[in-house]
Amino acid sequence: HRSVISSHINAADPKGAAEWLDRMVKQGLLPDDADFRLVINSFCSRADVAGAQFWRKRALDAGMTLDVETYRNLFEALINAGDRKGAQEIVQLAKKSFSSSLGDDAPLSEQIEELFGNPEPARRRVRKAR
Repeated sequence: HRSVISSHINAADPKGAAEWLDRMVKQGLLPDDADFRLVINSFCSRADVAGAQFWRKRALDAGMTLDVETYRNLFEALINAGDRKGAQEIVQLAKKSFSSSLGDDAPLSEQIEELFGNPEPARRRVRKAR
């Protein structure tokens, strides 16, 4: 199934990839963290924040773990969409996930820089959905 999901992602079709992931779940197959991350990151790369957030929630509800790259992609997609509040929420979720590697005494702006780098160049990397 992952190869079909990857094929949809390579064709810039995150919705098709998500349909296959959903099909896996409905068939009783157990997707892993990587399957969810592929779909989430695909939605982020197409600037589909709603799709990315939907699959982020499904992944976490299924007990999956997201990596720093996925949180960074979500953060950048939200910043690019002008959703600073949503971006801050992603930082807080990432902070909880990676709390052992971050100090609680650092200001939020430093934590953002530590986890995600400077979000401004992200505007050039994310492709707008057609």
